[in-house]
Amino acid sequence: GASSRNSTQHIDMFIHSRHSPATGIHISFLLFAAILAPAAAHAQDIDVKLFDPVPSPHAILGVHTSRPMTHMTLWAGLTTSYANDLLVGHRGDDRIMRPVAHRVVGELALSVGLFGWVDAGFSLPVFLRQVGEDYPLLGEDSGRTGLGDLRLVVKGQVLKNRRFSGFGLALVAELGMPTGEADAFMRSKTATFTPRLVLDYRHPKGYTVALNLGARIRSRQTVEDLAVGSEIRLGLGAEAPLGLRGLWVVGEIVAALGLARQSVADVARVTTRTSPLEALLALRWRYGAGLVITAGAGVGLTDGYGAPDLRALVAVGYAFGLARGNRLTPIPDPIATEPTNKGTAGTGPSVAGHRRSPFRRITPKPPARVGPRRITDADFDKAAARDPDPDADGLPNSLDKCPNKAEDMDGFQDGDGCPEPDNDRDGIPDEHDKCPLKPETVNGVKDDDGCPDKGTAQVILTGSKLKISQRIYFHTGSDQLKPSAFPILRQVAAFLKAHWRVRRILIEGHTDSRGDKEKNVDLSVRRAYRVRAFLVARGVGSERLVARGFGPKVPVASNRNARGRAKNRRVVFSVKLVVKNRGGK
Repeated sequence: GASSRNSTQHIDMFIHSRHSPATGIHISFLLFAAILAPAAAHAQDIDVKLFDPVPSPHAILGVHTSRPMTHMTLWAGLTTSYANDLLVGHRGDDRIMRPVAHRVVGELALSVGLFGWVDAGFSLPVFLRQVGEDYPLLGEDSGRTGLGDLRLVVKGQVLKNRRFSGFGLALVAELGMPTGEADAFMRSKTATFTPRLVLDYRHPKGYTVALNLGARIRSRQTVEDLAVGSEIRLGLGAEAPLGLRGLWVVGEIVAALGLARQSVADVARVTTRTSPLEALLALRWRYGAGLVITAGAGVGLTDGYGAPDLRALVAVGYAFGLARGNRLTPIPDPIATEPTNKGTAGTGPSVAGHRRSPFRRITPKPPARVGPRRITDADFDKAAARDPDPDADGLPNSLDKCPNKAEDMDGFQDGDGCPEPDNDRDGIPDEHDKCPLKPETVNGVKDDDGCPDKGTAQVILTGSKLKISQRIYFHTGSDQLKPSAFPILRQVAAFLKAHWRVRRILIEGHTDSRGDKEKNVDLSVRRAYRVRAFLVARGVGSERLVARGFGPKVPVASNRNARGRAKNRRVVFSVKLVVKNRGGK
């Protein structure tokens, strides 16, 4: 029961303990009731906030990655979270107090990218509602609102991920200012300093793993039987694409290892309470070139202070100034933007990332152009007597060029014994071709019916290039195709299906020179892969298509004026033809 101020009481203090006391380690010792005296008025000047959102669009959640924002990119974000039982006290087996039972926080963040390798910003938590129970020092009204400690964060990249993948390294310096509400577990009594080392790895397909190693340096403070001071800060996070447009999964584990000298004799038994550990998992959606929305939840894995029984969070942020040469998505996520027409062969693959793949050495076999042979009854009888006919098409093996494939007997080259699924070789199978003996004319007029029609061809093979009459347009700063690009790309697909002699096609993406060079190359790669995915979705064999991005490296005009830059932003189709062999086939 309660005792007077001049008496003593036995208290077991759990810092973020589970509701069942069996989940933690009990510590019993004497505490003077003088904790209720005015001398302890500032005993609550301890920040029990473990989760600190990083003010950057490239962070996991509270874990930094080495990737900085481009020069003069401005990031604004708001993270709203709810946490349950950040601070709980027990006496024996009974829970006697919940100093921080419920907390709702809205954290405002603003940061800017400088010179392509430094991020500088701040984050200010606003405690929208904090409720405590049965803790006298909070007063009769345990509900509180107020500001938290302002955090100033500067990150400098030391080692860049090579091109768009590989290892990266950065250093982070964070300064915490005691601007929070006093006597409510919303602030540190003095300023804090947190240096961090950030090491991460980015996979070309979009997977990222980041490790943070740091230390939070601050003065020692106590509350009840807990001493809080300097600590080691650790974080491990990862993100991965889900294969859906713009959707990612992110997760992290953050921990703090307390270094403060404890006031109890058995320091080892209080270690779990001074070492909070929390796990978070969330879904993230990136839209366009700037909007990022994240929603997730987490739980505390130890009884350490600041690690909640449950945490839920929603974060919204937007990056300004990313109109050219940059996207928040670390690795391209190209998916065909136009669904395949009903009855069209082939579906678009989910292409993530890019590789510097050389042209594959594939030489497709050209369709046979053997004319019908005149077979007499005597020849047939002699051949049938010595040769079987396994494909049962009426031609013995000695006269059948395809002995294991039956002739389709459609009036077109029926004497060679081979089926001709596309008689006119226009890329449209005979079963869907309204004019199976007349090749389609690719000119934008009913190119899918298989019949020739009048109209000017908008895709022309000239030397080693495919000349197209219209430009392929993308949304600004994005790899998303504009609807105006669909008609001309449908004609390119129809042309490639109809021209089997085009052995392979290199899809080149180019940009102008404005913006960060690495981001421009990244954008050109993603645009080339987007076009490749569209063509595959329209039935062009994926083995014939290779996508590469060159960024601003191969200009065709000056980048000093708008007209020249417009010419440099382009998609080019380079082709390689099948060479005739000595037999002339």
